Formats: sequence, C-alpha cells, structure tokens
Amino acid sequence: MKRLVRLVGLTFYARHGAYRYEQQNGQPFVVDLEVTYQAKAGSDRLAGALDYRQVYAEVARVMEGEPMRLIEAMAERIGQQVLAAFPVVERVAVRVKKPWAPLGGLSAHTEAESVQER
Repeated sequence: MKRLVRLVGLTFYARHGAYRYEQQNGQPFVVDLEVTYQAKAGSDRLAGALDYRQVYAEVARVMEGEPMRLIEAMAERIGQQVLAAFPVVERVAVRVKKPWAPLGGLSAHTEAESVQER
C-alpha cells in the first residue's frame, strides 16, 4: 500500500545564499516535503510506517550543514538524502522557500522545487 505524508513549514535559520552577507548573517528558510512510501496495508504501527522525526532529522542535517548557494541545490540535496536514508520512500517532492530573497522588492518568498523518484 502506498502512503503519502507531508511535512509542511519546517523552518531553519541557516547561512545559505549566493551572496557573502547571506552566508555571514544567515536567514530563515522554510522547507515543505511530500513523501510517498510503501507501507504494510492496514498498519497502524510506527514500525510499519515512515517516522516523521527521522525525516525531519535528515532535512535538518542538510539545512544546518555545509552552506549552499542555491535553493535549487538545497531542494535536490534534501530529496537525495531522504531517498538514501529511507528505502521505503518511492518519491519525494521538496520545496525550499526563501522569505528574504534579495530581489530588490517585496515578495512573500522565492521557492525552488525538486521531485525525485526511485
């Protein structure tokens, strides 16, 4: 049986960005994930499911790790990490939002998405 879970609004303060001041000062990033995984039909036990805490830990490892310049690269790396860490995951869609992107004007956020499948 396939199941779909979403982790929405995971917020990290990190030192990613294309500009030196972004890497020095840091800024908030918001990550959303949509994960499709294979589970035992009718299972109501964590052992037969995807542990959201462990998925969050993989996202945090990327977001709190080595600085990256592009939100596109962050989304890709998170997707790769989730697929590598969880063999039951068949598909992962990752959106990384950058609320304070230096656009020269106001916006809600800039967003990049990566979709990866086995």
